[in-house]
Amino acid sequence: MSQAEPSVLPIYDRPDFYSGYSKLARSVDGLPSAHEWPTLRKMLGDISNVRVLDLGCGFGYFCRWAQHEAGARSVHGVDVSARMLERARELDADMHPQQQQQEGSKAVSYSREDLKTITLEKGRYDLVYSSLALHYLPTPSFQRLVREVRNTLVPGGRFVFSVEHPIFTAPIPPDTTFRASGEGDARMWPLDSYADEGPRVRNWLADGVIKQHRTVEAYVSGVLEAGFVLKELREWMPSEEYVRENPTDAGERDRPLFLLIAAEVRK
Repeated sequence: MSQAEPSVLPIYDRPDFYSGYSKLARSVDGLPSAHEWPTLRKMLGDISNVRVLDLGCGFGYFCRWAQHEAGARSVHGVDVSARMLERARELDADMHPQQQQQEGSKAVSYSREDLKTITLEKGRYDLVYSSLALHYLPTPSFQRLVREVRNTLVPGGRFVFSVEHPIFTAPIPPDTTFRASGEGDARMWPLDSYADEGPRVRNWLADGVIKQHRTVEAYVSGVLEAGFVLKELREWMPSEEYVRENPTDAGERDRPLFLLIAAEVRK
């Protein structure tokens, strides 16, 4: 893999954004606090004794799970954020101190990489995984990365990733307010400019956070055009059971929150 310094400071390295992100439940508690994780876990299948690459690994929670709980042969995490990687290594040392100290151990490895320009070794991995990172890439960069993933996977290798659902990331007018509509406190959620792909500036955890909007069709086409076989597609929303237990989140079933895709390289 090539390694280069990013041309601009990544959003996750901005002190204001990093401070807010570090307080999120999924940042503190890891995978158990990621509501979409059980669905992603099923889509992954058995990953014992496979070589895993995590694109946009963040604090490394998936990397540690894959290595120490799921039995992967090796796990490498990449992220463009120096702060995120520093914290991932700290958590590795805290959670698995013996593995960190033993020579030749199965500890997770990390490197700083920009997903817009990363080059991946041919036939290096059996599984490439990414959680909520690819929606930061412009569409040409996303398409390029998917081709790199195809190149680095062996025949039968899998690519499993999640992004914010394009409906969720479409722009919301700044003066919009949610209001109750009938029983169940259903929220009116406007959708605007869905067909117009490109950057969306959002104030999430900090001002001026840029995410890239593209359609579901664009995600699927990018995967298929790179030569993958589409195996599974999920538009994730909370289950009815979850809403019964957490009625204040009933409005989260108004539209899908995450798009989950699993694809495979033909054998």
